[in-house]
Amino acid sequence: MQHNQSLKCVPGLTAVHRTSLTGRRLAQRYVCAPLVEEIMMKCHICKSESTKELPTGDYEHVKCPDCGEYKIAGTVVEMAKSRNIDVPSTRVVLRRMRAAGDKIPIITSKEVKFQ
Repeated sequence: MQHNQSLKCVPGLTAVHRTSLTGRRLAQRYVCAPLVEEIMMKCHICKSESTKELPTGDYEHVKCPDCGEYKIAGTVVEMAKSRNIDVPSTRVVLRRMRAAGDKIPIITSKEVKFQ
């Protein structure tokens, strides 16, 4: 079995099916799931010790004990290198987004508040 770098294959349920040409039974004995790797970092908003998953697209998926779980656009990460994010205002934005039904809010340059 070939392993994809982005998948983690683990023993699991066995699925049995017949091939269309030979009619032989084949069994799949592994379950593959996306590999999620968390990296220690500082929260982009409050600078607390946090974790992030490997980036997907232009977003970083951050899990902060103080700000909660959120995604942040790469453009905002770059902007925050030269400007300070207003912590209370940005947390209010996150709370509003969660209250509106966003399980994992996404912070873009439109939502972020700077000091």
